[in-house]
Amino acid sequence: MKKRNPSIFPFSFFIFHLSFFICLLSFFTFLSSCRKSTDPISINAGPDTTSHNFIWTADTIYAEDTYQIYLYDIWGTDENNVWAVGHSDLTRYRIWHYDGTSWKNVYVPAIYHVPTYSEIFGFSENDFWVVGHGVKTNIDTAVGYILHYDGEWHRMDNYDLPICVSVWGTSSDNMYFGCYGIIARYNGKKFIKYETGRDIQFRAIWGFNDSTVYIIGTETEKNGKYFAGFYEFRNNHIVLLDSSRHFEKGFGMDIWGYDMDNFYSAIDGVYKYNNGHWDNVFHSSTIYSIYGNAPNNVFAGGYRTGLFHYNGNVWKKIENTPYSLGIWSIWCNEDYVFVIQDYDYYRIILKGKMIQ
Repeated sequence: MKKRNPSIFPFSFFIFHLSFFICLLSFFTFLSSCRKSTDPISINAGPDTTSHNFIWTADTIYAEDTYQIYLYDIWGTDENNVWAVGHSDLTRYRIWHYDGTSWKNVYVPAIYHVPTYSEIFGFSENDFWVVGHGVKTNIDTAVGYILHYDGEWHRMDNYDLPICVSVWGTSSDNMYFGCYGIIARYNGKKFIKYETGRDIQFRAIWGFNDSTVYIIGTETEKNGKYFAGFYEFRNNHIVLLDSSRHFEKGFGMDIWGYDMDNFYSAIDGVYKYNNGHWDNVFHSSTIYSIYGNAPNNVFAGGYRTGLFHYNGNVWKKIENTPYSLGIWSIWCNEDYVFVIQDYDYYRIILKGKMIQ
């Protein structure tokens, strides 16, 4: 029997986390049943500009004294400095670091609340942000939890934000946080909250400069239908650009872009933004994560989908990965890709080295 520490991991927090996970799984299973998978297709007739071929290694993120380790997001500065964040029944197993050789746990003591981390985003080795939620006691309501690393770890929020699930920014003096019902903006001195009055989960943020910031939000309506919104943060207002009930349009899970000519969203496949609407690139079961570092090097993956890669000419499913599991998050540079895969109560992190 593996050890558990109830003082660190309250039972009600376990129930909250488990219920949230089950709801997400049911939601994604529903989405997967809505569309029929098809093979990726070429979206132009140009030459391939990067390779679909990778050499893979795999690391299981595991600890003997803990029951579960769930990692939800990954980010790095290069292939020798990569971070992954998530949840465990023991607080110390919620942040992990890869130094080019192995993954090591990084323990950051809980500050006032016990945290679970959902996303990480940054700018340099000593400048990145982690967001999530935390609880204080067995009966406490979950609140937002934001960390900043500048060579040391700091909890930055005022302890009054709702659950935070997404983060993006142009610098650490201009950060955007997607929370339940609000967008919080940090200007280097304080947090400013922009409230909607609705139970929107702002699950993905991506932008191109200080004045071009886009957001994906989802919520459940009174009739039980799912609603997805595509928003722009414009002149300190959250502006709805497009909406999709029951995910009839191509957004709802994640967004990433290199520029406005290479701007993608994910839900039941991958979609590309084109003059105000989303064009389908290919269908699949639910895509959780889409990420790239250039227009000719973009990855996508999710619930029972496998990993897809765009190399400047065609999206292709990569068949030679060591495991075929659910994909939670992706980070890449021009030579390497790191992929978080679901593996029961633990995670596997794949590292792929591109070969020509």
